[in-house]
Amino acid sequence: MTYEEFLQDTHFDNFPIAQLQGIIDFNVVSNLDVNQFNTDQKRWLSQYLIGNVSEPMNDIMKLSKAEQFNVFDTWFDLIRDEGSSKRMARHILYHLLNA
Repeated sequence: MTYEEFLQDTHFDNFPIAQLQGIIDFNVVSNLDVNQFNTDQKRWLSQYLIGNVSEPMNDIMKLSKAEQFNVFDTWFDLIRDEGSSKRMARHILYHLLNA
């Protein structure tokens, strides 16, 4: 997936490019295939990063356990910022424990 494809139809436009480059590892983005599942993953991640935690987590919790793992595994690969990764891990654990 290209940088432009990754940003398309997401909430990433709420971030300055410099900030986004500090959060997202765009080397990982280039390894993502363009398909519906990855499109959903990037949209959910963009929602999560702007502070809309409930909606993407609710959507992800409806997936199979294997698909949930793939989403979160991809998110952790994409997030380069340690602080963001830790906060995300806490939110994921909270939602998994309360599902």
